[in-house]
Amino acid sequence: MRDVGGRPDAARHEEVRAVVRPRRRGVGRRLRGVRRRAGLSLGLRALGARYGALPAHDGLWEAAAETAHDLLARLAVVPMVLEARGLDVTPGLTAAFERAGDARSAAILGRIYRDEIRHVAAGTRWFESACESRGFAAVAQWQRLIRAHFKGVVKPPFNDSARGQAGLSREYYSGVAAPAQV
Repeated sequence: MRDVGGRPDAARHEEVRAVVRPRRRGVGRRLRGVRRRAGLSLGLRALGARYGALPAHDGLWEAAAETAHDLLARLAVVPMVLEARGLDVTPGLTAAFERAGDARSAAILGRIYRDEIRHVAAGTRWFESACESRGFAAVAQWQRLIRAHFKGVVKPPFNDSARGQAGLSREYYSGVAAPAQV
């Protein structure tokens, strides 16, 4: 927008800057994440494997396709279930690599684990914000969406500590996991 003198509207300019500034800062973090994943990919290749070779890797893309029509469903399934599952299993995988003497792979997994905490936290914040703006109770809405759109089972063991760091309270997943399993 422009004011009567043809200059950009200062308020609009500040609004745009407020959105762009954090995204610009996030680019460096995303590039570092890409570099770490490239390192993991090289490590897998050295072992005769590749990322995407296992059926589990397709789950993310299948979930993205399944939830393409609904932002809340996408946020519920991808960061708050699939990426949160990474928080549950990565410490054990990291320990296994350490026991096997593969400190490099363990370090890469450690960095990815820390990234995943941030991913789950961002997804949870966006989900809760979107629910609030639509007048939904976040936990009840999440549980409804998981029952409708998640094809797997939300199963333990749960890394409550990492999930808590990410803002994903036990209240969310205890309602969809079997009570004896939580």
